[in-house]
Amino acid sequence: MKKILFIFFLSFTLFSQNINAKEIRSMFGFYLDLPKNYEPLQNLNLNQLIEENPSIEVNEDLINEMMIGTSKGDMDIEYFLPIKYNFELNNIYITQAEGNIKQYMSMKFSDICLGIKNLYEGIWNKQNIKQHKCLKNPKEIKINSPITINLIHNGPFRNTKLYNYIIEVDKGYTTTVSMLCENINCKKLKKDLVKITNSISK
Repeated sequence: MKKILFIFFLSFTLFSQNINAKEIRSMFGFYLDLPKNYEPLQNLNLNQLIEENPSIEVNEDLINEMMIGTSKGDMDIEYFLPIKYNFELNNIYITQAEGNIKQYMSMKFSDICLGIKNLYEGIWNKQNIKQHKCLKNPKEIKINSPITINLIHNGPFRNTKLYNYIIEVDKGYTTTVSMLCENINCKKLKKDLVKITNSISK
């Protein structure tokens, strides 16, 4: 009887996970499971998303800042927007750049942490951004990568944080899965960030 109940519970769990997420193909060529309450921003379909959700209030200047790179070709960025939150300040996004992630393995880890902190200070034109975490190979990430780096910094906007997982999906490229969140939403949205990161597959 216990065995039957266990099988039933396992089947129900797997089924629930399946209906609560949908597999999509990333613009970078790999696959991931996207929670059903998220919309992918692919091929600049933001206008369609806003039309389908008229209650969303959008700060156009902030959206333009988010889209710098995607629209101008400076950097490929793929956004995943949680439709139940203010997605201007709560979103998950992926970037990918040429470069072997193994280069990090030959560097002093404290130098990596400081270098990334300085990078954000330069990008955001802010001094002394607080770095809450810089960790190598965090236990919650199960994806097969030569090294995984987890970072948390204060975000570019007031009362926000920025989470990063730096991983290798394709050899010769470094992939970063990031989450910007308002402090009150970070705990909830981090679960989605971890699920999305762990679901990435070729």
